[in-house]
Amino acid sequence: MEDLLIVRDLSVYYENEKLYKAVDNVSFTLKTGENIGVIGESGSGKTSIAMAIMGLLRANVKVQGEIIYKDKNILKLKNEEKNKYRWNKIALVFQNSLEALNPVLNIKEQILEVIYKHLHINKKEALDKVKDLLKMVGLSEDIGEEYPHNLSGGMRQKVLIAMALACDPEVLIVDEPTSALDNISKNEIIKLLKMLQNKNNMTMIVISHDLYVIDKLTTKLEVMYKGNLLEEGYTKEIINNPMHTYTRGICMQILLILYISTFAML
Repeated sequence: MEDLLIVRDLSVYYENEKLYKAVDNVSFTLKTGENIGVIGESGSGKTSIAMAIMGLLRANVKVQGEIIYKDKNILKLKNEEKNKYRWNKIALVFQNSLEALNPVLNIKEQILEVIYKHLHINKKEALDKVKDLLKMVGLSEDIGEEYPHNLSGGMRQKVLIAMALACDPEVLIVDEPTSALDNISKNEIIKLLKMLQNKNNMTMIVISHDLYVIDKLTTKLEVMYKGNLLEEGYTKEIINNPMHTYTRGICMQILLILYISTFAML
């Protein structure tokens, strides 16, 4: 597998009353068809990494290092050039679907907005693509006429995934894809993302504080703590043999879930 996305010595600084380093010299490589997890508690720098890759950080945020997509350092590109990569090559599924979706547009209108902005296709082709995207994520066509507040959290999350897939990106970043969902909806989203990985050979970065989600969706894992990359390796190996005390605490979560699930089946 070839290197598709390389994050090298990435640091992110937020400038408020004082300089705050949210990400500290982080490096990792994502190969074509690979699925990497980034785990850590709130404030560990996970979302800052995603936003830096997408080029969506605010103007007062300082970013250093390299983000190389297919031998091109997209971090150094002007905003107009970045638009050729953003959403078209690398797409992001935002966390908190209720905030991410526009409350005054129905679902079809919001997906069409993405399509018209980035793809040069006519109205019929765009409408057909909306149908295809909704079907791909397991939603019926009539959901397109609904507004976000009328949908369940799981349905809204599927809509965000559909929007991110609108331009057929090569890399999909999903940020806390199951946050605030009940267990049934959570497992539906995991099943959907797994299907995209297997059927579409989707290359994915999964950002979550939930090791259960990471375990189900990734083969490699980056453990973040206070902006630093604490530990990295194969997901199963880290879960079974964590090196750091912090990682061991995270891994106890999934072991407890597995124990409870096994006990419930007895």
